Amino acid sequence: MTTAVAGGPSRERTIRAGLALLGGASLTIGAFMVLSPAAFFDAIGPFGNRNNHYIRDMATWQAAAGIGLIAAVKRPSWRRPMLAVGGLQALLHFVNHIADVGKAHPKSAGVADVVSIGASVVLFAWLWSATEGTHR
Repeated sequence: MTTAVAGGPSRERTIRAGLALLGGASLTIGAFMVLSPAAFFDAIGPFGNRNNHYIRDMATWQAAAGIGLIAAVKRPSWRRPMLAVGGLQALLHFVNHIADVGKAHPKSAGVADVVSIGASVVLFAWLWSATEGTHR
């Protein structure tokens, strides 16, 4: 069931687009992790020793979060809970990457991770705020 959104159709479109973006990104990352854990490790997660099983385990979180966020596009009552949990995970992930920023090989990958994860924290927080009063 869709609900009227304070701020009108433009705000609703923006919220839906943000949820779809976060959900699609999460599914894409999860698929990359499952289909090629070695390439994922080399390109995005070059910290410590590679463990393909652990990378695929983390892909399950990415996939579940992506599915939930995409479902929230059409289910307003799911939006704030999905954004809260996803935003908290992104924030904790961000803190972990700040702590290990210099341990990536190459080091530029660590900086890129901090920037991209930080941007996702901001998007989660902004969308969570934008959905205030819109769920039923």
